[in-house]
Amino acid sequence: MKLLRKITIFALIALLVSSFTGCGFILGDDEYYSVNFDSEKRGREKAEQLIGYINNKDAAGIKSMFSEKNKKENKELDSKINEFLAAFPDGLKEYEISPLVGGECSTESWSVNYNVESVTIHIPKIGANTSDADKLISIGYTHINHYHEDQVGVNLIRYCDWTDKNNEKEIVIGSRWDSY
Repeated sequence: MKLLRKITIFALIALLVSSFTGCGFILGDDEYYSVNFDSEKRGREKAEQLIGYINNKDAAGIKSMFSEKNKKENKELDSKINEFLAAFPDGLKEYEISPLVGGECSTESWSVNYNVESVTIHIPKIGANTSDADKLISIGYTHINHYHEDQVGVNLIRYCDWTDKNNEKEIVIGSRWDSY
C-alpha cells in the first residue's frame, strides 16, 4: 500500500512539474511572466495608441505601429491606412476596449521565442449596446520574437462594419507572419 501511495505521489509531482516547466514556471523566467501577465496592459496601450492616431488623422503614427517586416513588404500599407482613416471622418469618440487579449508563446531553453497577442476595440452603433459588436477593430501584434525581430510590432489591423447588412465593410491592413 505504501508503494502505491509513493508511486501516486511521484506521478502527481511529475505531472505538475512537467506542466509548468515548458513555460519557465519552475525557473521563474521573468520574460515569460512579463509576456503573460502584462498582456492585458499592453493590449489596452496598443488600442489607446491606435485610437489617438485615428483621432489625430495620423497615418504616419499608425504606420509606425507596424512591424518592420510589414512596413517593408506590404506595398499597400499606406493606401490601406488612408482608407482606414477615411472610415472615421469625425474620429473615434465612443468605444470599448476588450479586456480579453489572447496570446501564444513557445519556449526553448527556458526563454520565450515569440508571443502573438491581440486586442479588440468595440465601436457601438448609435443608441446600441457595445455587445452588438457590429463595428470593431482588431489589432494583432507580436510582442516578442527572438528569431524574427523584424516581426515585432503590429502585424494586422482589421476593421469591420456590419451595421448595414447590404453594405458591409472590412478593411485589412498588414499581414500575419509565420513566427517560426
